[in-house]
Amino acid sequence: MHRSYEEIRETVHERILSGIDYSVELADEEILRLIDEETMRCAEEEQLTLSQMRTLRQEVFYSIRKLDVLQELVDDPGITEIMINGTENIFIERNGKTTRYARRFTSRQKLEDVIQLIFCNPSRLSCSGLFPQKPLIFTAFIMKSIAHKRLFSHEFCYKIQRRLHVLTI
Repeated sequence: MHRSYEEIRETVHERILSGIDYSVELADEEILRLIDEETMRCAEEEQLTLSQMRTLRQEVFYSIRKLDVLQELVDDPGITEIMINGTENIFIERNGKTTRYARRFTSRQKLEDVIQLIFCNPSRLSCSGLFPQKPLIFTAFIMKSIAHKRLFSHEFCYKIQRRLHVLTI
């Protein structure tokens, strides 16, 4: 059976999440161990290269523990702004030039999860090491449907707009 890399990544991600015991706190090392085990299973079935296995490990870990496709952007000191407009439209600013980022979120739910992680408690994120100690602007276009779901109050959106340059449309 030969599946696409994206299908394999999603399978590994789903299997890891379904196997986690959420009643206990797992260290990053334990999550990585689970990812490694599942990656080895898939590598045998799908004949993944070593490079694909390394990439798969990092992407699944970032999806579970970090900011998914945004993590490598956050870690890059040359990027000064990240602009998100839906699952497929991510733009970055580097050296004063804006370019479209090649990667995208796998689903609208994943995008909403990352937005909540970033904006619901930004001070916790900088303390936990998700954000490096550098100035970085996030601009997210949050659809009104998200605000209507009561994920964000109007007062909260106003505070975030002032602090992190979030635009709601």
